[in-house]
Amino acid sequence: MKKGEQAGLKKGEQIGMNRGLAQGIVETGCAFGMPKEMILNRLQERLHISAQRAQEYFAMFSGQQPV
Repeated sequence: MKKGEQAGLKKGEQIGMNRGLAQGIVETGCAFGMPKEMILNRLQERLHISAQRAQEYFAMFSGQQPV
């Protein structure tokens, strides 16, 4: 049980870190007028995520709906 809890905590920590990084990338990119595609590529490269997940983060933190 203890190992399961620790694994869950680590996974939750990683998810939180990724969300924080994604928010920073999206908000900074938008603030500096970076094209959406550039921001999406940066999300994928830095966070090692799929294009779909990058779109979701972009929508979440830019206020725009995913395409």
